[in-house]
Amino acid sequence: MASNEMDVCDVSVVKVNLENLKLWKSIFRSIKSVVDGGPVSLCIHKAGYVTVKTHDSAHVALLIFKMSCDVEGLEDDDISLVLNSAKLDLKLNMPKEQHDVALVYCPNAPIDKNLFLFEEESEGCASFNTYRLNLLNDDTEEPGLPPNNETFLFSIVLEMSLLRGVLSNANTLKGETISFIISQSKSKTSPTSDVVNRLRIVVGIGSDDEFEKCFTTLHENSQDAKRIELDGPALRGAQPVAEAPFVVKLDATYSVKQLLDFLGALEPQTICIGLSKNMPLKLTYPLDETGESFIHFYAAPRIRDDDE
Repeated sequence: MASNEMDVCDVSVVKVNLENLKLWKSIFRSIKSVVDGGPVSLCIHKAGYVTVKTHDSAHVALLIFKMSCDVEGLEDDDISLVLNSAKLDLKLNMPKEQHDVALVYCPNAPIDKNLFLFEEESEGCASFNTYRLNLLNDDTEEPGLPPNNETFLFSIVLEMSLLRGVLSNANTLKGETISFIISQSKSKTSPTSDVVNRLRIVVGIGSDDEFEKCFTTLHENSQDAKRIELDGPALRGAQPVAEAPFVVKLDATYSVKQLLDFLGALEPQTICIGLSKNMPLKLTYPLDETGESFIHFYAAPRIRDDDE
């Protein structure tokens, strides 16, 4: 609930300034979708950043979020705040985006006054609002994390809006899976015989007559991706389609819902996808130009009969 009078905490106060509130809103709306409105542990680090490491209820998707920000009043150990993601998303949408907003935590204050969002029109302004948040018991499970030196066979850079459009169309048509098919060929026009990678993103919508609706995206090296929509016989088969002289090097299938839950609320920008055979997909959503702030999203592959 909002109020126009801020309760005075006569104890230590930890403050996290939420610059670019619009971005914070989209991030936590995405996190809420991934965890289906469940609890998340927000860790505040005295080095000047916050993190969230969580997985979905089925434990087949992992989300790692790190954001550099202005942290005040935290002098000792880092702290973890367990919050209901749905309620946090709701409260983040109450302040005005043009106002200064901070997450304030008073560790020794009464439980009904120890955590809130603080909104003011400008620093030191006499008019402000507070939006109270409730802490949950810290019974969240620490997710297993990938190795620091992880490598992928292929890294794909593309515009998020293109992938989200394919996923949204597939979801509307009740498609459950999306496949990334990468084929390779040596360039005949290059004196050094450079390898050319071609990505096809295919979503199949099965029906009684064994036809599928396929959304295919061609993406060669760093060139702009071009989206093509096709109606016709299934492109999925025992062997993925690759026009000569291209040879299929990777064919990986993932859940439409998992990827759309993550991408649905985020602002469009360039993303990077890491792919390897029979390995989780890694989607990197950068939050700044330094690489210090980011969201990493991992989704487990769908195993098909022909993969066994």
